[in-house]
Amino acid sequence: MNTVGDVSYRAIYNREHELALKANANLTNSRRDTAAPSDPFLYNFSVPYSHKGTAFKRGHVFGVKPGYEMLYMDPTNTGTKVKTMGSMLVDVDNTFVMKPNWFSVYTLQYRQDTFELAASTGNDDFDASKYTLKTSQILYLDEARKEAVIGNLGVTMNDAKGMNKYYNRYDLGVTFTRPMKWGYAWNAGLAAYQVTYSKATLDRTDFNLAFSTGVAKPIREWFTWSVSGTYTKNDSTNETTYEYDKFVILTQAVFTTNL
Repeated sequence: MNTVGDVSYRAIYNREHELALKANANLTNSRRDTAAPSDPFLYNFSVPYSHKGTAFKRGHVFGVKPGYEMLYMDPTNTGTKVKTMGSMLVDVDNTFVMKPNWFSVYTLQYRQDTFELAASTGNDDFDASKYTLKTSQILYLDEARKEAVIGNLGVTMNDAKGMNKYYNRYDLGVTFTRPMKWGYAWNAGLAAYQVTYSKATLDRTDFNLAFSTGVAKPIREWFTWSVSGTYTKNDSTNETTYEYDKFVILTQAVFTTNL
């Protein structure tokens, strides 16, 4: 079971500027006790700011979101969640209206991850500065903006202290979504990434390909149901440990309430 809670206070809100204070909790609880130690409890606190205006003769929205994130898990299986990671982070993004049916989003992310794990030491030290540059191109195919093609491209450098945890990653993906009969929405996506651990004591490169599809339907204004399936194939130069095929079927019921 996954429980998500959001609390926000909008300190500034006008035609051009918006500033808010936000807190988010995302809690995962498995039904099986054997999986419970790996269930993440994630807490995020942020102060997002956005400005609406014009740049390069196009309408755009500029945003900055500094924040702090905490991850709690039970790595030693004691039955108690403990803080395993704290992260200072900031996202800077710009959304441009290229055409009435075409939106371009460009994002730069920086985060400083600090791990509180006994295993995080020496060449396996997880502490890292992570830099991500990515873009999403959203093309609406109908006037109602319910049918769309979304393309994603990104590059990430995880500058970890431990050589075995340092990597470069390249992401590419495309998603198609459209409405169906009886209020259903269907989506299908293909995503691929390559990650290279160039400084590791044993060089490793993985190539991951995933295909996903699913449907969702709003049952009530406060209740949405969905089901999805994903097939993932991971090829690796370290075949014995990191090469696998995986198929996941997931159903979700999302309840939304305003306090």
